[in-house]
Amino acid sequence: MALNITDKNVILITGNFEFPDANAAGKRVLGFGFILQELGYEPIFLGINKTLSAYDSIEDTCFEAYGMISYSLLYPRGMMGWANYSRQLRKAMYLIDKIGKHRLAAVIAYGSPAVSFWMNNLCSWSKKNGILFLADCVDWIQSSGKGIAYNVVKFLDTNFQKRVVIPRANAVIVVSRYLYNYYARKGCKLVMIPPVTDVRLHRDAIELSIKRLMDTGMDRITRFVYAGFPFSINKINKKNDFKDRLDRSIELFYKVIEKTNKFVFDIYGVTKNEYLTALPEHYRILEKMNKNISFHGRCVPQETIKGIINSDFSILHRDDNLVTRAGFPTKVSESISLGVPVIAENTSNIDDYIIDGHNGIWITPENEVEKIIELINFTNKMILEMKMNCIQDEIFDYRKYKSKFYELLV
Repeated sequence: MALNITDKNVILITGNFEFPDANAAGKRVLGFGFILQELGYEPIFLGINKTLSAYDSIEDTCFEAYGMISYSLLYPRGMMGWANYSRQLRKAMYLIDKIGKHRLAAVIAYGSPAVSFWMNNLCSWSKKNGILFLADCVDWIQSSGKGIAYNVVKFLDTNFQKRVVIPRANAVIVVSRYLYNYYARKGCKLVMIPPVTDVRLHRDAIELSIKRLMDTGMDRITRFVYAGFPFSINKINKKNDFKDRLDRSIELFYKVIEKTNKFVFDIYGVTKNEYLTALPEHYRILEKMNKNISFHGRCVPQETIKGIINSDFSILHRDDNLVTRAGFPTKVSESISLGVPVIAENTSNIDDYIIDGHNGIWITPENEVEKIIELINFTNKMILEMKMNCIQDEIFDYRKYKSKFYELLV
């Protein structure tokens, strides 16, 4: 697949992500960057940064990661910060002038770093200047429990973006089957790409973990892991839709511990105090599980990756609702790419990628206790076989999606 590359080979990827790996969004667009580099393009990123001040120039935010250049906008603070999209847009246009619009082959928008008028204006500008505008759609946000005014604004903004702005794009990239079907009905040119990565980046650490597993005796402790940010630590309302039900995972292991304690559940992303701030009613449960559950809090990405690699299984509970159907859990693709089988309920379209007993385990509320006990009793050889399946399949490696991406750019 040879490209006839000219000077018009820069692709700007912009949106509400923290490049390269501070959040799931950053990891997703990093995967796009790997693809574009291999296709011969030069990806340039314009994301957000929560540590910036209003006085930082866009040049001062420039840095390089994985051979790719990234710039940042100030993360919006408060309602006025989100609404003041014109200032952010002016900074984006300044960067485009600096790059040279004659060099831009395409603009890819992952959401918007402000209200969706920002994304809409960028779409109009791109099309007016003969530059491809691609929209990457990865979710459909619902109310968040932050107050009536905020929820109303967020509802209107989300629906304007999903129903009006994104269908205007020259092409749409979606993360899930639900979103694919939605935009297919609107006649959009589209492709479905899950969260992808370079699965070979951490191969040495993965191989070391495999060797350690092979050298360990039969009396080893089974390690389960969750890595992410399941909910706001300031307020949680079980009536609200939030993606990850860490509380249900903990309640599951609380039932398991009544029958066996030969396991450890590692949690990366929140501390024990933060979790109890959200769910104080779990204090007694956590006290009883004190030796079997470990909260590591928010760690640097490499430490979290190491924690996942050294686990036997990752676990993810999610309710079935619009948010989970429209999205796709990066935790699934990341875990499998790191050689760790996933225990999960069948939400979104993860069944396109997970084969029960091969690279993951399906659970339901009715069978989950028995399934976990069964996994705790797995031999090292059985765990090793599932890990090797994850590694060898490379189902989330960016190289498998190059041709799909290429079709959007020609």
